[in-house]
Amino acid sequence: MEVQAILKNFRMSPQKVREVVRQIQGMNAQEALATLAFVQRKSARAVAKTLQSAIANAENNHGLKPETLRIHRAYAQTAGSLKRFTPKARGSAGPIIKRSSHPLTGNGDPSGTLPSGNSAPWWSKTNRFARSLRRNWNRPRCPRSRSSVMPTVAA
Repeated sequence: MEVQAILKNFRMSPQKVREVVRQIQGMNAQEALATLAFVQRKSARAVAKTLQSAIANAENNHGLKPETLRIHRAYAQTAGSLKRFTPKARGSAGPIIKRSSHPLTGNGDPSGTLPSGNSAPWWSKTNRFARSLRRNWNRPRCPRSRSSVMPTVAA
């Protein structure tokens, strides 16, 4: 059973929140709270607040003990952006994009098993760089040079 809590429209960019959230993935819930107490970032306080809410949901709604909870998934999704403009030279304007995020923490059941499906972390499937590595891993870099490097065996 997975219990989750989401903080909606947190006024900080998802990239900054992800730096903190990735530190607590896979940890015990109590260890994660202790770790977040010593992280000196504004996003750490928001993630700790969300994690405390998820622990309270597990205790009150599902009767789980907080000592046995483990963080299965924790990530920050992109929320809406505020678009502003700043004046530039010669009467033009430059954009300012103020980003927001939705930090989410999901605590798992006391058995400590990963969610059903796959055991790979979520960012390995959504990251464009990781996706391109998987797609192009066995592809030769240059077809001509590969044929010259590969020895031919006469039968």
